[in-house]
Order: sequence, then C-alpha cells, then structure tokens
Amino acid sequence: MKPTLKNNWLALIFFAFLAVFSNIEAQLDSVHYLLEYNPVEDEFDMKIVIAGGTANSIAQRTQANAQISIVVPSESGIEISKRFMPLRNNQYFAGTEPNQWEKGVTVKSPAIRPQYDFYTFVPGLSPSSQYNKLSVGDTIRLFSLKILLNTGCFEDIQLFDKSMIAEGQWEFGDFSQGFTVGGIKQLFRRNLTPVYSNLRNHSYTIHPGDEMTLISSVENMGAWKNWSDPNGIELVEISPGMAKISALENARGESTFICRNDEMTDMVCVNVEQKTSSENDIHFDQLQIYPNPATDLVHLSEGDFDSLEIRDITGRVTWSSYKKLKEIEVSSLMPGLYIITFKNKNIQFSRKFVKM
Repeated sequence: MKPTLKNNWLALIFFAFLAVFSNIEAQLDSVHYLLEYNPVEDEFDMKIVIAGGTANSIAQRTQANAQISIVVPSESGIEISKRFMPLRNNQYFAGTEPNQWEKGVTVKSPAIRPQYDFYTFVPGLSPSSQYNKLSVGDTIRLFSLKILLNTGCFEDIQLFDKSMIAEGQWEFGDFSQGFTVGGIKQLFRRNLTPVYSNLRNHSYTIHPGDEMTLISSVENMGAWKNWSDPNGIELVEISPGMAKISALENARGESTFICRNDEMTDMVCVNVEQKTSSENDIHFDQLQIYPNPATDLVHLSEGDFDSLEIRDITGRVTWSSYKKLKEIEVSSLMPGLYIITFKNKNIQFSRKFVKM
C-alpha cells in the first residue's frame, strides 16, 4: 500500500506525541540530601542523590531555586570551602566554573534551640547553571563546608529536619529543605543518614580533674589533635595513636578529638560534667552504649538505673522505662539523632546516639 498524505500526518503526530511524552517522563522526580564528612579533606561534602526520574535536555538540567539548611552547635564557624556542581553555562557540557552557592538566612542560638545555629545555602541563578545528565542513583557533590566547632560533637552537625522544631515555633525563620531543577516542581524528599566505613565515633563523659587515655582503633595512626575548641581539656601525646587528656577545673561542655591515617579516622567526643555523685554511685563516665549508630537494639554497659528515657532533638520523649535494662529496642524510632537520659537517685546523665 502506497503511503498517503493522511498517513504521513498521522505518523508525524504519533512521533511528536512520543517525543513530548518521553520528554515529560525524562524529568527529575525526586532527590535526597546527604551531608557527609570527608576525612581526607577534613570537610563536609553536601550532596544530592537522585531518587527518581532522569534529566537529559538543557531545560531539565538547569538549576532553579533551592534551599539547603544545616544545623551546627552554637558559636561554630561554617564556610563554603569548595564548589563543584552545577556548572555555569554548561548547556552543552562544556562548563568549567561551578555555581556560586552562598549562605542565605542565618539564625544563631534561637530562643527555642539556643544550643544550635541555623544556616541556609542557596545557588546563584545568573548566569544559568546546568548539571550533566542525571539518572536514578547518581550522587552529585554540590559544595564542601569547613566547619570549626567551639562546642558540641561531630554528630551535632546535621541537615535540618522539621522534627527539630515543634509545630507553631517557626517564628525565627523558615528552614525547610527545597530543591528544584528544570522547573518549579518540588523535588526534595528527605535527608539521608551517612554510613561511614572508615570513621569510628565515640562519646564519653568525664569530670573536672579526671584523666582519660585515648587509643586509636588501628595501628599506624597519626597523633591525636583537637578537632574543636578544647574547652579546658588538656591533650598530651604519649605516642602515635595514644594520648592523655586531662579535664582542668575550668573545663566545660563538649570537645572533640581526632586521630587518623590514610584509611581510618577516629573521633572522640568528651563531655565534661560537674560531679554530682558519691563514690558509691554508678561511674557514669565509664558507661558505654553500642552500637552507635544503631538500627534495632542499643546495648548498655550498665543497667542499674532507676529510669531511662529517650528524647528526640526537639526534646519530645519518644520512649521511657522504669525497668533495669541493658538493651533498648529502637527499631520503631525514625532515623535521626536521639538522647538517652539515665536517672538514678539525684543523678541525671545523658548519651547521644544515631538511629539509622
């Protein structure tokens, strides 16, 4: 059968429909945020993970509005140290200059969360910037942050989550996460919790006047050094991978110490608390919880407590018990940072852990 003009038009319409339909299907559908510590550079890499859809055309790959909100312990220094993606004028994959991500809104020590500072980071929109082709599973590094702690611990550096602020307490600013590429559709879905295979993080509590020996987890490690303000804790090297810390009488708050080689990084967060117990009470400074991060169970090295409770980062009690336990079921908790509080007579003591 010879082709007719009508058949030609039908074919053109059919292929045009396929092209439009394919273009719609190719757009990005969802992205996750990931803030990941880079032990080689001693910085934090801000990344997106493509969770749904693809982006191939210039329009689909062009950065639109976005907001990335990060929370750090109060009085910390935080600056963008490097920028990577998207690239300016990268329509035809020839761009070399990274988008100029910058600080946006900053709120330090708000009344409802005085122990934290809140920062937003936003992309520059002129000139336009494009990603390379994107597909599900791609992890894209946007920029790196240099963060200097004055107090607090490694796990206190985190992406903002709405659960941090109770409903009705948003007067100090909107720190909602948001990300758009190729249009106005909101693509952000959730924050991811990083999984570290080459980082071991531990937390301990000591009192003014106490001493503690830091020992690296593997051999051939470098010297221990301050990763944050020592806050009255004196560090003395004994040998590579081993050091002694002493809490002076004016020691206060939390300090972090780091030891590493090319393959492994050890971090120890030390919290200095005033002595409140007698010699006959539990030695809280020796209490350990493990594993940390945890998925199903948290084990306790001590179990002789009058009560236990778990609070999320907003202060809401998510679990409590008056039984003497040496393990806690945490599988029902949402991923995030939590605080376990141990109470015994007039003593109250806390430990932080991360639920994966």
